[in-house]
This record gives sequence, structure tokens and C-alpha cells, in this order.
Amino acid sequence: MAARTPAAPHRIAVDASAPVDSYALLYALNLPSVRQNMRNLVFVQSTLGTLGPRIREIRIPVLYSGGPWEDRLDQFRTALTGRDLLATEIRRMTSPEYEV
Repeated sequence: MAARTPAAPHRIAVDASAPVDSYALLYALNLPSVRQNMRNLVFVQSTLGTLGPRIREIRIPVLYSGGPWEDRLDQFRTALTGRDLLATEIRRMTSPEYEV
């Protein structure tokens, strides 16, 4: 009996022609309704390895510019950008070159 080959991971990507940017997609993926949808889909399957193409059943709202979510999306983008800057600063401060 041949060994089962693991399924290729499904990727969601945003390119220049997409109607949303990567921050809007990440924000949408973290909305309670989308997270619940993902949990329900995974719960129905016994393992993530068998999820396969069913991942496409998840409904993700498209948060394009100018919608009522724009303020929250801006706050989300600012928070993630600030978090990245702080993480970079912490790495710099704890690097071997910064020994006291």
C-alpha cells in the first residue's frame, strides 16, 4: 500500500489587482462570522488534512475602500503596523550587539 501524499496547503493571497489589500483580508479573516464559519467547517472534518478543497466554502466578505468598516480597518492596519515596529525594536534591543 502506497503512502498517502499530504495535500498541498491552500493559500489565500492578495495581489495588485485585488479589490482589497492584505490588511483588509486579514481583518476579514478575523471577523467573528468568518472565524465561526472556519470552526464549523473544521469541526465537521475529522482532521485538517482532510479539509482540502472544502476550505473554499468559507465566505469572506470583501472589505473594499469606502465602506462603513473603513475606520475599524484603519485602526486594525495602524495596530498591526505599530506591533511590527515594536517587535522590530524589541529584537534590536535584545540582539547581542546591545549588551549592557
